[in-house]
Amino acid sequence: TPKDMPVSFKKLEEWASGEDGKGGERKVAAARKEQSLYLTYWCSQALFEALQGFDSEGRPYVPSDQLSEMSLLLERVSAIAYDELCRQLAFDYAGDNARFELVQLAYALLVHFETSGDLMKEGKMNLGSNDGRMPPLNMKLAEKALNVIFNAQMHNGLWPQGTPIDPVGDKVRGDVGNSFVFSFDMLGSLLATISRGHVELFRQYIPQIYTSLKWAEDNVVESVLSGYCDVDTRVSSGTYLRGWRSNHLKEGGGPIMWCTAQVFLSLTQMRELLGELLNNDILQEFG
Repeated sequence: TPKDMPVSFKKLEEWASGEDGKGGERKVAAARKEQSLYLTYWCSQALFEALQGFDSEGRPYVPSDQLSEMSLLLERVSAIAYDELCRQLAFDYAGDNARFELVQLAYALLVHFETSGDLMKEGKMNLGSNDGRMPPLNMKLAEKALNVIFNAQMHNGLWPQGTPIDPVGDKVRGDVGNSFVFSFDMLGSLLATISRGHVELFRQYIPQIYTSLKWAEDNVVESVLSGYCDVDTRVSSGTYLRGWRSNHLKEGGGPIMWCTAQVFLSLTQMRELLGELLNNDILQEFG
């Protein structure tokens, strides 16, 4: 909410600057090592929404006198993501599987896309005089990162577990599987973010995307509501709950709402991706 936004900005700024929020200082490298780029991506998304949002009276959520501070914050986040993107590609190239983290690579790539100078040039963001300080989008690194990500896909259409979302958090989650990024969360974010203006980057990976689609088709789970049916015979006059659950969660449970939402997001993005690619093919042939 607008009331909570200053707190959220402060938390993201503490992380990006390497502070611990208690008056102390940490090296940025240490902060980067402890924190997940997954969290950075979603914090950045929230910040972008705030920068472009207005309250009920038409006033921007972020006052003009704070734009410079927000610009510096995004610049720090962008630098951290670019550094992590290069590091992870270097680890992969060197065959250093002990240090390479697929989830970090994927979300570093996403943050790089979202915080690149190209975003500012397209007029999607207005950060005042500091717009030019945001780094340009490096398409060579982006193409290589996507290649590494899709080559790491498993035969069932999912990706390896990767690092925990919050490796230094102290919150206890009900199922340890909740601590890891669901493959469809990552895939949906990649499709939603990168395909905006760069849809052709995914053309060569249609077979891998189809493999993920097959997993979704073959792994729908359902749960019977006892208040609407006979649990023993499974004869129901009401409805079943159908959806998906993360492969990181314990087996045998019913569908989970957040997992189902992420699969639906990915399926929606797949449909839009294929629509744009087909449109490009038609224009190229008959254009």
